[in-house]
Parts: sequence; C-alpha cells; structure tokens
Amino acid sequence: GISADAQKKLFTPYTQADSSISRNFGGTVGNLNVNWNYTGDSLLTAIIARDLASYQTINDNYTQTDRFALMPTWQLTGKTVLRLRYDYAHRDYLGAPGIFAPSGRRDVLNIGMINLEWRPVRTATISATWQTERRNSNEAFNDYSDNTFSLNAQMTF
Repeated sequence: GISADAQKKLFTPYTQADSSISRNFGGTVGNLNVNWNYTGDSLLTAIIARDLASYQTINDNYTQTDRFALMPTWQLTGKTVLRLRYDYAHRDYLGAPGIFAPSGRRDVLNIGMINLEWRPVRTATISATWQTERRNSNEAFNDYSDNTFSLNAQMTF
C-alpha cells in the first residue's frame, strides 16, 4: 500500500503555486489499460485515463480530461484485422490565472471508430478507417460533430 503521507502528496487538488497570474498547473494523471484475450483471435482492451493539458485563455490555464475507452480487436484471417473503438471523455477547463473568474466550461466527447486492416504480404499494409466524433459543451458555440474517413497504404523495406 501507499503510506498516508504519500497519498496526501499524490491526491491533492490543484492549487496555484502563488498568488501571481503565472500559468502553473499540476495534478494527478494516469492511464490504466486492461487487455483480455478472450480467444486466440480476439482481444478486448479497456482504458481508464486522466490527462492534464495546457489550455491558455483569460479564464482557464489547463484542461483535465477523464476518459474511458473500449477497443475490441478481431483477427479475421491471417492477413485481416478488424478494430472497433469507443471513447467517452469528460473535459473540465480549470485553473483561472487570477484575473478573471474561471469559465466553468465542461465538454463531453463521444468518439467511435472502425478500422479494417489488410496485410497482403509481410511488407505491405492497407487500412481503411472511419471515425465519428461528437462534442457537447455547456459553453455556447463549442458543440461539434464530424465524420472522418481515411485510407492508408504502407510499405516496409
């Protein structure tokens, strides 16, 4: 286990280092991946993560994103792989630099992806990916949705 003193140091909420308007931030981040090979040709990956990222506006210093993802993968044939992925993320905009009040902005992201990969020979890979993404925000004009399709060919020498 982790000692009580170490826990206090690890799990403390964000506080500005001083009363200045510098854009310092910190906090707990992490990523837990769990892989389950439920058959020889099938894999399920679950991810739980927390990320911090710089986001500089007059109201906020950084974002804190809590994310959950599921990724099943199937080896359909010796040369073909099918991957699915679903991500759910909750993003808070935090750390007002002291001039203005924090924005209180919160976004929810939903991302779905399907990928088909074919390897006709050991040195060549062709893949097609379709991704759909939707962001809902409590701040006006920050909602969006998109669909992306990509086709990729790779040769390895």
